[in-house]
Amino acid sequence: MNMLALAFILQLTPGWSLDTPIENPSELQCDLQNEAELDPLYRLRLTQGTKDWVSLLWRPSTLRLTPKTQAPTADALLDSAREYLGTPYVWGGVGRRGLDCSGFVNAVYAKHGYDLPRVSRDQFRVGVKTPRSRLAPGDLLFFVTTPGTKKITHVGMYVGDDEFIHAARGKGKVTYDRLTSRYYSARFAGARRFLSLKPGRFSDKIGRYRKGRLYGEGSTDVDPVLLELGLAEVGGGDDDVLSAIGLTDGSTDMLTEHSASDRPVQLASGFIKGTVTGVGPSMVATEETSLGLRLGGGHMAGAYTFVLVPEFTYFGHDNAFSLNLGVPIHLPIASYEGTFSDVFKEGWDKPRDYTKVVRGIKFGQKESDLYVELSRTLSGTLGHGQLMRFFTPNISSGFLPEYTLEADALSLALDGYLGFGGFELFLDDIIVPRVFGGLFFLRPSVLAGSSNELLKRLSLAVTFASDVEAPMTGASDATLDNGSVHGVGLDAEYKFYKSDSLDIKSYLDGSGLFYTGGSAFGGALGVLIRANIESTSTHVLRGRLELRLSGSSFIPSYFDTTYRLGRFAAPSDKMDGASTFTKLDLLRSLEDDPSRWGIYTELTYHLFRRFSLTASYEDAGAIGDASQSYVGRNMMMIARVQDVYWPQTSRTMDFYLAYHLRNVDSASGLFTRDKRNEYIFVAASMRATRFIELSATVRKAVHEDTPFERAAIDAMLGVAFRYEL
Repeated sequence: MNMLALAFILQLTPGWSLDTPIENPSELQCDLQNEAELDPLYRLRLTQGTKDWVSLLWRPSTLRLTPKTQAPTADALLDSAREYLGTPYVWGGVGRRGLDCSGFVNAVYAKHGYDLPRVSRDQFRVGVKTPRSRLAPGDLLFFVTTPGTKKITHVGMYVGDDEFIHAARGKGKVTYDRLTSRYYSARFAGARRFLSLKPGRFSDKIGRYRKGRLYGEGSTDVDPVLLELGLAEVGGGDDDVLSAIGLTDGSTDMLTEHSASDRPVQLASGFIKGTVTGVGPSMVATEETSLGLRLGGGHMAGAYTFVLVPEFTYFGHDNAFSLNLGVPIHLPIASYEGTFSDVFKEGWDKPRDYTKVVRGIKFGQKESDLYVELSRTLSGTLGHGQLMRFFTPNISSGFLPEYTLEADALSLALDGYLGFGGFELFLDDIIVPRVFGGLFFLRPSVLAGSSNELLKRLSLAVTFASDVEAPMTGASDATLDNGSVHGVGLDAEYKFYKSDSLDIKSYLDGSGLFYTGGSAFGGALGVLIRANIESTSTHVLRGRLELRLSGSSFIPSYFDTTYRLGRFAAPSDKMDGASTFTKLDLLRSLEDDPSRWGIYTELTYHLFRRFSLTASYEDAGAIGDASQSYVGRNMMMIARVQDVYWPQTSRTMDFYLAYHLRNVDSASGLFTRDKRNEYIFVAASMRATRFIELSATVRKAVHEDTPFERAAIDAMLGVAFRYEL
């Protein structure tokens, strides 16, 4: 391809830039393509021998400019900005699948006729300079990463009352923040105003700032009013196309907010999973470094109690690291035996009681390259195998106020993803480990260095899960001994189809349970479909259908949602009247039964950071005559409405519902205290003001200490006061 042909092609594109300068342009070959890993940005690949230069095209079809003749009102502009609340932060994103900070600003202003530069450092070079003391709604606020430096790395849109809306990297979504917070106030670099200017072009052909629009040089296409005000100057016109794209001046800038090497490990890449990982409400999770005081009161475990929890929260805006500490103090009100001193000492008389101080530590997101979380509201899942699915460690607690505000088990989840494979780990209660599980997967094509398309679709995994101190009936039915249950599974997954919006795969799983006194095996064949549907928001659909064949004493999803209760009392309609019957006892009682067939279905709908709904149903039938000690019919539903904003404000509401029904063959007794294998949790929370949050919870479950008694229904009201540091 010769230089003239190359220049001709470049002038036909909306604009683009190169990673590195090209040595011999006359030897270039070029082709247009849509790179999946950076969708929705379209790219132009230039090849010279063994070298490739990949360039972004500006402006992509996902970010259309709507022509306008006059500036919008501030309210109209902010209404457009609020439509993106909850949209995920995606590195380099300019579409509904995700936005980075400057992509968000571009998307909002493009709806009102403003063609802004692509990145924040170039946006800072256009517009009307505005002092902090005269900020108005709609102004763009610019920030640096390190206080005292001059390199612009972030941009947001001022809302008023010291608040701004932006695509926040640490929070992973478009949300609100305060300019007066210690973090952003120290990094504020300046502001620019566009609503006093007519809509038009403020970027050049390649998405850089358009020279001559206030702070650049060159271009005769300048508003005469701006010239008269001294805010622009006349120069010699636009630079030559080849020079502008770096073919002659050695420019190495990419049209993304940062270089690929700066990309933080906590940011999600690739497909959005969309699974619900929390089992209990996180209330209105604060995402600011703050001091707080949480108060709660209600009827719990047959007594009235008041709970006071001083809190400290740290939130890292750059790296998404968060830490939440609290010291729960329980004050008896009525129906307590003993003095307040006795109750207080009982809550702090064992070493593990002091883990209640840690409410949560988190880095990254479930779909990130690296994800670490210590939490008291965490739910664990492991891959596609049958061993651990939606495991719920805090489904019970001996002292229910601890569940509502300071649940007793501190669980760990750790996920890591590399090019050749990855891992997932889950541990129930890091201080007194009861249950743990893990998944390790590999991509054979990467390890073998093969480019075979069929091999690239295959991945292999090994899954394990264990309870090293599983309770079982002792010499007397009134006593319990400790046994163990270990599960190991092998999983082969084949991806039939994958695009930026659809993922279809099948998997074959073989698993075994090895327990005190025996062992059993089972297999499953499943299909998993995931879809990201982009319209005005990102919708995530995830569906699964699994067919099973199990040995007599193999129970699929053995470490299930109610295992913390089932390990002491196997949840079943048929266990009434049994003095002691643990889940390990259940395995041993099934050894003389025939094999079973089974099905498992699961459906998740996820409106990213707004609404989540997961429902599952599994059933089983005996291949021949069987006892009635195990039915194998289980149901679960988890629903959450998140970040519901009051109109024209940053105040939010959250709603949460979890329903679990295990091993049931009759619908009688649902939603009553008589059915012990039914678990319900309902919660609502609201950020009423900048400093005050309100919450309410209702919970139904049996107690771990009394698993054969009727379920308790408990409720608590709470209020939290927080001051941002």
